[in-house]
Parts: sequence; C-alpha cells; structure tokens
Amino acid sequence: MMFLALHACMLRAGDINIDSLLVCLDNAIDQSGVYEQRKTEKIEQLKQQLAMAKNAREEYDFSLLLYKEYQAYQNDSAIVYLDRCIRHAERMGAKSDAAWCRAMLAYQCSNSGLYGESYQALHAIDTTTVDDKARREMYVAYCHLYNEMGYYAKIPSLQQTYYANARYYERKILSELSPDDDMRMQYRELEYFHKGDYKNALRINDMRMAQVDKDSHQYAIIAFYRFLSLNPMGDREKTLQALIESTLCDVRLAVMDQGSMWELANILASDPDQLERSHRYIRFAWNAAMKYNTMIRSRQITPVLKLIDDKYQDEVEKSYRQLKWLIAACIILLIATLVMLVIVSKQRDKLAAARNSLKTSNDELEKLNTTLKDYNVQLQELNAQLATANDSLHDGNKMKEIYIGRFLQMCSMYADKMETMKKRTAKLLKNHDYDEILRISKTPNGNIDELYRFFDSAFLKLFPNFVDDFNRLLKPEYRITLDKDGSLSTQIRIFALIRLGIDDSSKIAEFLHYSVNTIYNYRAKVKNCALDGRESFETRVKKIGMEK
Repeated sequence: MMFLALHACMLRAGDINIDSLLVCLDNAIDQSGVYEQRKTEKIEQLKQQLAMAKNAREEYDFSLLLYKEYQAYQNDSAIVYLDRCIRHAERMGAKSDAAWCRAMLAYQCSNSGLYGESYQALHAIDTTTVDDKARREMYVAYCHLYNEMGYYAKIPSLQQTYYANARYYERKILSELSPDDDMRMQYRELEYFHKGDYKNALRINDMRMAQVDKDSHQYAIIAFYRFLSLNPMGDREKTLQALIESTLCDVRLAVMDQGSMWELANILASDPDQLERSHRYIRFAWNAAMKYNTMIRSRQITPVLKLIDDKYQDEVEKSYRQLKWLIAACIILLIATLVMLVIVSKQRDKLAAARNSLKTSNDELEKLNTTLKDYNVQLQELNAQLATANDSLHDGNKMKEIYIGRFLQMCSMYADKMETMKKRTAKLLKNHDYDEILRISKTPNGNIDELYRFFDSAFLKLFPNFVDDFNRLLKPEYRITLDKDGSLSTQIRIFALIRLGIDDSSKIAEFLHYSVNTIYNYRAKVKNCALDGRESFETRVKKIGMEK
C-alpha cells in the first residue's frame, strides 16, 4: 500500500529522516507518470461503465464517481460531470440530490476562482426541497465562497462583509455537525490556528489523523493543516515531515490541485544546497497546476516559481562566471608555457655556445698534448664525461620538447573544449534547457585522468629509478609496487610532487583533487613507514636522482 511505502522511507518511531523522505518524494515524482496512468485508466473504466448505463440512476451514480476522480485532477472535467449529475437528478425528480450537486458545483467553482459561477449555482438551489445532507453542503459552499472572496478582496469594507457572511454560515454548519465529525474538527482546528493556539490545533489534528484513511486525498489535506500549525512553532524537521507526507500523498494519488508541493519548494529554496531540488519541485507543481487548469492556482504558484527560478538562474550565472575564470586561467597557463618555451630556447642557445667553446678548448688542448702528456689520461676522462653530459643534455632537451609539445596540445584541446562548452551552454541557456545543463555539469571529467597519465609518464621518464629509490627509504614490508599499466599510486604522486619541489599540501591537494586533510594523512602515513625516521624522510626524497 502507498502508506506503507511512505513510512518505509522513515526511521523508527521518534526519529525523523528528512533526507530519506525527500528521496522518497524524488522517487515518487520519477514515477508520477505511472500514478497518473492509473488515474486515467480508472477514469476510462468509469466512462465505459457510464456509456453502458441503463437508466438515469446509474448515469447519475457513474457521473458522480467521475466527478470525484476529476475533483482534484482536472477542474473543467469535474465541473462538467457535476453539471451532468444535476441534469440526471432532475430527470429522476431527485430534487434534494440536484440541490446537493449544485452545492458541490458551487464549492468546486469557488475553489478554482469562479466566484460568479459559484454564486449563481448557490442561488439556483431550491431551498424548499433540500434535505439535511444538501443543506449542509450548501452552507459549506457558502462559507467557502465568502472566505475566498474575503481573502482576495481589496476593499476593506467588502472584505469585512465577506468574512462576516463566512462566519455566519460556519455557525450554521457547526450547529448541524456531531462533535466527532471531521468537518467540525477541521473548523475547530482552523479556529485554534487563527487564534495562534497551535498546541490545541495540533491536538485536533491528531484526532483527525487517527480516523482518516492513510491512502486518501483527505490525509494529504490534514497533513497540510498539520504543517500550517507546526510551521510557526519553529520545529523545522516536524514541519518538513508533515509537508513532505502531504506532498507524497498528492503525487501518489495523481492530485493536480496541489498546495503542498509549491509550499515545499518555497521552503527548500532558502537552502542553497536544496536549490536544484526546489527548482524541480516548483516545475512539477506548475505542470500539475496547468493540468488542473485553473487561473487561481497559476496566480498562486507564479510568484514562488519566479523567486525559485531567479535563484536558479543566479546559480547558473555563477557557474558561467566560474567557467569564464577557468578559461582565463587556461589562457594565462598557455602564456606561461610560451614564456617557458622561450626561456628553454635561450638556454639551448647558451648550451650550443658552450659546446662550441668546449670544442675550441679541446683543439687547443690537442695542440698542447705533446707538452702535457702527464694530464692526457685525466683530460681524456674529462672529455668522455663532458660528452656523456652533452648527450644527456641533448636527450633531456629532446624529452622536454616532446612533453612541452604534448602539454601545449592538451592545453589547445582543453581550450577548444571550453569554447565548445561555452557555446553549448549559451545555446542551452537560450533554450532554457536547464536539465541538459545539469546533466553536463554532472558528467565525469576524463581530462583529469589523462593529465595524471601524462604526469606519471613524464615523471618516470625524468626519474626512471624514482620508485626503486623511494622504496629503499621505506621499511621492506611497506614498499610500494607500480600498477601493471605503469600508473603511479596516489602516495607516489604526492612524493613525486615533493621531489619536484611542490611540498605545500594545499597545492598538492589542488593538483590531485583531494582535500588538504587527505594529503596530510597520506604524507604522515608514509613517513611513519620510513626506514631511518620520519623527520628527515621528505628531505631524503627531494635528493632522489641527484648525483652523489
């Protein structure tokens, strides 16, 4: 049953898990199409039964059932079937039933802002033919009509008149109801609420909760009244619990005349972490109001919709500004890379000049060879060492050229992706396709993995024996082995960055996309495994690969 599914989302008695309730509501919204399909299938079944009706009484009964299905689902259809009920009742000569239906028609009209039509329907009732049931429904319709007119009246004198009329009919209703009647308890609950006596309002609400069907639309209404009384008391968790339960019941019953959903969206909009969820809820409430098809619901939701949409747009604009800053950072990085390339080029020129100078010196040394035989062996060894150094420098320069080229290529690719993303985001914003923007923002970033692979490859080329030298600094049982694909582990990357001179944990955390605390923990854990003490461990790591 729906009620059991709802409470499966909550903790045991005494606990409230708002996050779980919100997840349940999200799932219910995802399944809203299924609930609506069940509603339409039931309506179609009733329509088929109505088409096969054999007499006016059956036509009246099935039309009344269709009205009840449409009552909170589609206002226009509800009015149509109530009007048919009136005609069928008049055909049967059931004047009291016709009066009762007119009273319900008046209530349906006033509930959807059709005050003139509601007033005309009430004045069309022949009060001499009504029974107790029809008379009570007529009083309820009058009370609701005048309350609605008073709420929206802009002229104070008219507003007072409307409210006075509403109180008059409310007294008439209460005089005809038994103490345990739900409608009587509803008026008592509202009376306590308007007086600010929320404790007694909740006491009445508890009594109503105990006698209502948990799978009914009435349960959603009573839960909403509970929210109204809890909200001024400041208990946010219980307030949200009542409101979410009301909203869940509405969604699962395919109720389109909703008040709970847009109220919940309005509350969640004050929490930046819930803004996305709030935007989804108000959109769902707006679509439900469009299906219910009354102007009054649209007017009620529009201010909340605009408020939440403006906040959501601010977040999108903030993300767009961050994207622009990211692009600017990439441009600065590209410029820095170009500057480094110029510096490296100048260094190469200096090295070439040094090699030419060295060659000249060698020629001079050869000329003096006959007089410096005693130093010949040392000079040959020196020349061999210099030649090896030159080859190493040549290989190093070639390697730098390769990795600088790759880095420039990656920068260019990332700049192209940013430009494409910028154009696509602008197009989606123009088309108001926020769901696609959200999907893009959640898409995993494969560029980070590519950057790490590039870093691992480049570092191991520059320091091919780093892992072995690093392991020699650790106790045997804590030594690290590379993955089969040659990629470095997070611990090795941290100390590879330290070897390159980046020993600030915050900078390492930015590069590796971890928190600073995580980096501190990794460093401490590895240093605790040091062979010769943890204090000088990082100093020894920085010396790996240096000439002894």
